[in-house]
Amino acid sequence: EDYIINAQQRAQIERYISMLPEDYRQLFELRFLDEYSYEEIAEKLGRPLNTIKTQIRRAKAAVSKMILEKE
Repeated sequence: EDYIINAQQRAQIERYISMLPEDYRQLFELRFLDEYSYEEIAEKLGRPLNTIKTQIRRAKAAVSKMILEKE
C-alpha cells in the first residue's frame, strides 16, 4: 500500500515538473532527480552559480505552488 501511495505521489510530482518552463524543468531534474550539485549544474550549463541557485529556488517555488493549489 505504501509503495502504491509513493508511486502515485511521484507520478503527481513528475506531472508538475513537466508543466514547468523548459529551463526550470531542466534545472529541477538536474538538481533533484539526477542529484547534481549546484556547482556541477553551473559548470555543466556554463552559467553563474548564483543564477543557478536563484532559478532552482524559483522552480521549487513553482512546483510547491502547483502542489498547494491542487490540495
